[in-house]
Amino acid sequence: MKRHDLYGPVHKALRASLSQLMVELGQTDFTDEAEGTEAIAMVRRQLAVSASHLAHEDDHIHGALEERDPGASSVLKADHKHHRATFFDLEILLGRIEDTPPAARAPLGRILYLRFSKFVADDLAHMAEEELETLVRLHELFSDDELQAIEAAIIASVPPQERMATLGRFVPVMNRSERINFLSFARASAPPEAFDALMEGAVRPALKPDDWRHLSEGLRLAA
Repeated sequence: MKRHDLYGPVHKALRASLSQLMVELGQTDFTDEAEGTEAIAMVRRQLAVSASHLAHEDDHIHGALEERDPGASSVLKADHKHHRATFFDLEILLGRIEDTPPAARAPLGRILYLRFSKFVADDLAHMAEEELETLVRLHELFSDDELQAIEAAIIASVPPQERMATLGRFVPVMNRSERINFLSFARASAPPEAFDALMEGAVRPALKPDDWRHLSEGLRLAA
């Protein structure tokens, strides 16, 4: 029997956004002021998303895990501490780039690309460990209802505007079955008007027409 996966959807979205940003940084001409400025802004937005993800896991998943199995989240917490140190170092580097005339930014832009790619590699390994090992332990310690309650608490803690942006990132990278399962869960834990707003404001614009039709049929949405 397939168990509830509270890591899969968010990790798919993070993998997609991290990988795409890494490619875009490699394409950026930091001697072009507009390109460099946009690249810096994109990195800052991604770091904010990644930091928020860590906080949700710390507050909702690690705490629950520690209650059932003290010490079980120690490696995860160490990884998160390392990630936060990386965020701090990257922010310092972003500031250095901003303080450097565009014509002289190319070497710093290359360093940013390489350091960010190292963070991506570390985070991909960390997320894989969570899904291959931590999720197995969560399934041993918690029922699906309990895991769904943890996930619902995470979703409820996200401000509405951020929730819209988050769904816009999540849904396109899921496969069709995952979309139906994830959004069925979201619908069960949200007021109908809020769910409808999310679907029209965040989900529908992010999907191709065929994917939207499949999702609508799967969720039995009104035409």
